[in-house]
Amino acid sequence: MRRSRVRVEMDRHFECTLGKCKAPALRRRLAQGRKTGACIPRRTWWVKFTVDGKRCSEGYRDKAEAETRQRKIMALMELDADPRAAVLPSAPLFGSIAEEALRVYCGDYALRQTTIENHESVLRKHVLPFFSSTPVDAAHFDREAVRSFIRHLRGGDGKPRVLSDASINVVLPTLSIVLNHAVEKKLLLQNPLRGGGALWRREQPPERVDPFAPEELRAIITSAYEVDHDFGVLVQIAAQTGLRPGEVLGLRRCDLDLARGEVHVRGTYTRSRPGPTKTRSSTRVVSLLDHVVVDEALSRSVIPKIKAMKLLSMDPEDRLFALGYSVTWQTRWKRALLKSGVRYRKPHNLRHAFASILLSRGANILEVQEAGGWSSAAVLLRVYAKWIRETKRSGASMLAPNAARARKH
Repeated sequence: MRRSRVRVEMDRHFECTLGKCKAPALRRRLAQGRKTGACIPRRTWWVKFTVDGKRCSEGYRDKAEAETRQRKIMALMELDADPRAAVLPSAPLFGSIAEEALRVYCGDYALRQTTIENHESVLRKHVLPFFSSTPVDAAHFDREAVRSFIRHLRGGDGKPRVLSDASINVVLPTLSIVLNHAVEKKLLLQNPLRGGGALWRREQPPERVDPFAPEELRAIITSAYEVDHDFGVLVQIAAQTGLRPGEVLGLRRCDLDLARGEVHVRGTYTRSRPGPTKTRSSTRVVSLLDHVVVDEALSRSVIPKIKAMKLLSMDPEDRLFALGYSVTWQTRWKRALLKSGVRYRKPHNLRHAFASILLSRGANILEVQEAGGWSSAAVLLRVYAKWIRETKRSGASMLAPNAARARKH
């Protein structure tokens, strides 16, 4: 057997960051299907050697593990033994099946484009950099391996935190898609994310909704009109209909029926482009006038204010509000809250205010669900139970004096 020098070196994309490739120009090449200019940082250490003229490479997660393997290979070569027999993995690497798993999953469940892009982003930013060179077998993917990944995201062992606990809950379903695919290919007996006890526990309970009160809504809407008339219309429509921010930005002129005072929700505007609604149940018709969250006079004033918009396009297919969420809306939103003196909360809290105010006033929960486009009433019961209980308490307090008078007579 012809021997060669066994060397350890880091992956050429080891020091890259998302969107910026720092690999040497002569060695820079794109993986199949990757967009030009995109780069996935790979924290992999390679052991490279040659056996009988054939170049071999093995990937390891840290340098110490790679150097240990380097010494073993050198010892096997001294004995004229073939090191490949002991090191070539029988199982494929995680990176080789991850994209296949996501492609199969998206095809089977006919996911919407934004959902597919979210899974792809999570896979590229967080899952692949940690697991890409790990063989997919029972020895490498067990519950402890998943816990190690979670500790990495939470910044364990003195390392900086990568994601919040809420964001980790978004990452784990994407990992589970790949592991389920591995189970179907008989690479794993079971998905380590399923079954058994909890793999981790949040540091804090999930953040509770923090809606605006009716008087806060009045101040915000008034200040929004002072910032810009058209922006005030946007805020008032969002407050009175419970539309998601993307649904408001996706409204077209033809989606408004001012004669009936209705809004037809047919799509959304996210990632700087129009698209379908978040779920199929989100396609709906919402009244601009029936759901009074502040008072009736303010609710009815929205129709003439829409007609007085400065940038109201004559093309029925044009967007009603030519704004983007991340820059224009957020800038004007912060100015409006500053003027109103209301504590900062995200624009999405207008939707929370819509649901909490109507439920606290005893509105029918199924009507609120239909107006807001929630997938089921169970979501409202879970998230807004506090305001439903407040309705019952206020109703009991109103009935108590009447009952006392009845007993007295």
